[in-house]
Amino acid sequence: MPRPSTSLAAAAILLLALTACVGGASTESANLNETDPALWARTALGDDEWQGAGASMSAGGLAPGSDAGMSLTPENPGWHRIDMACKGPSSMSVKITGADSEISSGIIPCGAAVRTTVELPATLIDIKVDGANARGMWAVAMAPTEAP
Repeated sequence: MPRPSTSLAAAAILLLALTACVGGASTESANLNETDPALWARTALGDDEWQGAGASMSAGGLAPGSDAGMSLTPENPGWHRIDMACKGPSSMSVKITGADSEISSGIIPCGAAVRTTVELPATLIDIKVDGANARGMWAVAMAPTEAP
């Protein structure tokens, strides 16, 4: 079994591996104000991810200067699947912190949902998202899973 610091480093590398070269604006940016973020998130991530057993989820709007994301304490420490999606900007930055230290961070392209696996502690964690001063929507769902 890897040491916790090694596991956290591997999780950070995994999320950073999702960082992609993204160009152009998302074609889904039309009528963002007319879409309910939770309804869009359920479609973007899928019912199993959005409402699956043990899942924690949140969705909302992205706007310049906004503080978007979710905070929670995992029921069980250990490995969690994290599904993320965004609509509007070409990409979204994601930063996961716990106990005042960074667990993982990266940039995901908007459009299709992205999944990663991260080892989380049994303390309050924050998942912050930022659409780089663009308007749009974000969704994050997480649930316990097996180690990668």
